[in-house]
Amino acid sequence: MSSPELGHNYTLRSFSQTPVSFTIPSPLQSTPFQGHGQPTSFITDFDIQRIVQTLRVSLRNEIQSMVSATVAEQVVPLQNELAEMKNIIAKLNSKLADLETEVDNNNQYSRRHCVLIHMLPVFQKN
Repeated sequence: MSSPELGHNYTLRSFSQTPVSFTIPSPLQSTPFQGHGQPTSFITDFDIQRIVQTLRVSLRNEIQSMVSATVAEQVVPLQNELAEMKNIIAKLNSKLADLETEVDNNNQYSRRHCVLIHMLPVFQKN
């Protein structure tokens, strides 16, 4: 891929297990031509496909790491707050059970001195 109008020549070299790199000569340099006035191209369709695939994988990994970091940054404080709230609820439930037992005991012992008599006729004064 080259652009003679802009004076750029993009050159990609593919080596096994080596990342693909490219160079952009300065616009003042002339673009090399090969035969019939056509600019030379060192990039094949296979090279372009490899570049696209490498960029996809790289971007996918970068996005996943950014999302994971953001989620962890937002979720961890919420998880800590949730654990704290569960602890508070457990303490309040325990205190509620103790208070209900105490109320039952107070009600039971407050009636201890009351005597209820059944089956006696009630006389009314006229």
